[in-house]
Amino acid sequence: MTAVFKELFKYLATTNIDSIYSRASPSPEYNDMNWASFFATGDVRFLDHIIGKILLAEDRIDRNLFLTGASAKWSLCSNARQDKLVKEHLTGVKENKKQIEEILKKEPQEFRQEMIDVIKEQRAKGLWN
Repeated sequence: MTAVFKELFKYLATTNIDSIYSRASPSPEYNDMNWASFFATGDVRFLDHIIGKILLAEDRIDRNLFLTGASAKWSLCSNARQDKLVKEHLTGVKENKKQIEEILKKEPQEFRQEMIDVIKEQRAKGLWN
């Protein structure tokens, strides 16, 4: 098992992280990977990766895409309240201004409730079961 970890760390140390992330499919776990990278490095490009997923919250066909976007909005909102750099970066973002303003104004619980409401609505329509 030690050899496997050694190879993994060697791969990670010699590979550009962006090339690894570019192969990851949009998912709530993708957002988590970027949060881990942001908090480990302080590099705001990882926040930009998450911000780039917020429009997926409008998807009503693919549940995974919806959850990716909705979790991006919720986590950005929550972390902006707890981390000065996250809030400062969001304040300076030029793209998706309407969504960023919403993220900075709402409470995290509101995004959570919206996720629940959308899922219930889609299930009532016979989708996402």
